[in-house]
Amino acid sequence: MTDLLSILITLSISGSLLLIFSGLMDYLFKRKFTANWHYSIKKIVLLVYIAPAFLLVDFLSMFRQKQQSNYLFTYFSIKQNHLFLSTNSIRVIFTIWLLGAVITAFRFIYIYRNFIKRLRANCLSTSKEAIAQSLLEKNSNEMNLTRKINLSFCRINISPILLGVFKPMIVLPMFDIPIDELDIIIKHELTHFKKKDLWVKQAMSFAMILHWYNPFIYILQKEINKWSEFSCDEDIVINMSHLDRKKYGETILNIMGRANQTTDANLLGTTFSARQTNLKDRLLNILNAKQGNRTISTVSFVIIVLMTSLGIGSSMLINDVVPITEEENNVQTSKLLTEITESQKGPKQKETSNLDKISEDVRLLEGNPTQEPTNEEDHEIEDVEQAEIDEVILVAK
Repeated sequence: MTDLLSILITLSISGSLLLIFSGLMDYLFKRKFTANWHYSIKKIVLLVYIAPAFLLVDFLSMFRQKQQSNYLFTYFSIKQNHLFLSTNSIRVIFTIWLLGAVITAFRFIYIYRNFIKRLRANCLSTSKEAIAQSLLEKNSNEMNLTRKINLSFCRINISPILLGVFKPMIVLPMFDIPIDELDIIIKHELTHFKKKDLWVKQAMSFAMILHWYNPFIYILQKEINKWSEFSCDEDIVINMSHLDRKKYGETILNIMGRANQTTDANLLGTTFSARQTNLKDRLLNILNAKQGNRTISTVSFVIIVLMTSLGIGSSMLINDVVPITEEENNVQTSKLLTEITESQKGPKQKETSNLDKISEDVRLLEGNPTQEPTNEEDHEIEDVEQAEIDEVILVAK
């Protein structure tokens, strides 16, 4: 229980710090790097929120020789951790977290079941289904997609949406959509499928269940939704002419003007038209999207590696100073002090111990274990034996 809370606190703090840092990167490089780059950064932040990579690093470090400086640093970290919690406090905090996580999880389940139930009650076949199906097959072949993706029309006035991780389905509204716009919509949703954005949505929901108490996780959700759409648009229009890009933007405006925008749909799947919050930035990204040159690509890759390293490193440091119970602190301190004492044994002490062992072994082989001489003859015999022993020790050195 204590270990789980320690991991959660570490993930929550390190993820939030990395999100703040990524926000600074967005401000500095908003127009310099591609939408795919920004989306990759946000996915790294999401990974830090849900994957305790520091545990893997700690596990691997067990196979390396421990240095005294590492003991002293850890001992210093524990002694600096003045916030010790009682066992009862840990139980109360864990109960509150568990209750919030269960409520959040049931909320997601309720939203999903209710939304799917509405779709099933309002989905039906139309005369346009054959045309849409042919466009789906055409775009799937062009994008080298082999997995079957279902398509359905729904009487609910919603934006086109891709649903289902294991049984993907594109749901289209019933209102009349021109064929050229329908082709753009289907290509957009298939691009989301190819980029595994549904899996990212599921990971985001899992992070929200774990960190329901953290306001930064809801900021990350909005950023994931935003850059998911921007990235998808960028992949589609990157080779389009300016005229085709304008047509793509007009399609978004037409769908947005006719479809209801629901928060539930954004939680469950990838929608074609998002809310008007990021509309201006999205249209500008469509018109100005371009492939980055080699220098930009290299710099962006270096920053991604830096962000990943920063996320793992910060989580390792934070994990060393998170609150623990006073009982566990005493155990850890006692263990570390013992290890420090053992590590302070110098090589001379170890060498002397080894020589003493060799000397004792030689005495045993000669049938004379270590003992005090009892008479003069014993002294003379022991002097001769001692000379032989000294010779053996000299050779051993």
